[in-house]
Amino acid sequence: MALSVMIAVLAVLAAWAIATWAIWKWGPGERTWKVWCPVYKKEAKVVAIQREAEFVPSYAGLQVFDIKRCSLFGGGPVNCRKECLGRP
Repeated sequence: MALSVMIAVLAVLAAWAIATWAIWKWGPGERTWKVWCPVYKKEAKVVAIQREAEFVPSYAGLQVFDIKRCSLFGGGPVNCRKECLGRP
């Protein structure tokens, strides 16, 4: 009896650890991506800030909210129209 309770508690802890890791890995936050810049016609490495999407019928809808850094700007402020986000 005690062994089965211990196994059940360890299984629940393992499930919580896996869920926490998955949210940290693929959830909201900063992500580094390579994108195609339609203005400079080059590939750029960007640090994008993504958050939960609004009005998305998916349970895991994330959207890129902003670009924090871009390799085409050499570490300076990103002061373009951010057309790489694909927004109108």
